[in-house]
Amino acid sequence: MFEFTGDWDNLEGRVFIWSRALNEKENPIRAVLFTNDPFDVIGGDFEGDPKANANELERVMKENARAMMQRQGIPDVPIWVLYVKDITLSSEDEIPDIRERLHVDDLSSIGACKLANSGAMAIYQSRYMEQLVKHLVVAHKISPEDDFNLTYTDFMEDGRRKPIIDYVVTDYINPMKESLRDGDRERYNSIKWRFHQFAKGSLLINDVIEVCGVLEKNPTNPKEELLLRYVNKMNAIHLERYEDAAKLRDQIREMKA
Repeated sequence: MFEFTGDWDNLEGRVFIWSRALNEKENPIRAVLFTNDPFDVIGGDFEGDPKANANELERVMKENARAMMQRQGIPDVPIWVLYVKDITLSSEDEIPDIRERLHVDDLSSIGACKLANSGAMAIYQSRYMEQLVKHLVVAHKISPEDDFNLTYTDFMEDGRRKPIIDYVVTDYINPMKESLRDGDRERYNSIKWRFHQFAKGSLLINDVIEVCGVLEKNPTNPKEELLLRYVNKMNAIHLERYEDAAKLRDQIREMKA
């Protein structure tokens, strides 16, 4: 249940995302402020002029990003620095008066709220960045690169989400296992790269990294039950079943302990 306040077709890049933990009596509201303004994040936390500190933070982050891009041979492209601030509130009355607000849902636990907020933030970020890129294409006649790899957004139709389990297992996990068993590292790295591209810009990316780690730790005999939990967790997150995702996350932690 997403309730968005603002213009979804013209996002500002500054949104207050929140959900309520029903089993939490004190400070039940868990929220994140997702923003393109560093002043929102560091505000009065530093000595001196907060706005000057914010501008310096953004300058340093952009310089570091460009240095990394140069080391990796990535062409110079526009860089947007985005910031996230975790917030805890005791009631809705404390929600700041921000133009864009996104109420995710009322859920049973704090863990489910955090997962839901992260998922909503990933969706908002993808939408916002897509609009920025379209603006560049129109204003600067930049041609976006063709990408024939499916992404998680291809499993959404008319606002409804389709399961991704079969696709993830058939197109990524099984071929990666076969490649590692055959010692074909080049093929494995190619599939791994496409797997990362599939999840890029979503909450699924951390689980993709973990799955690859499980496969690489024991290439000839990976832990199938652990892989199954990861795939089901990814599917639950994609379908916005955050309480199921939280349970699977706990099962994964127990299996890895």
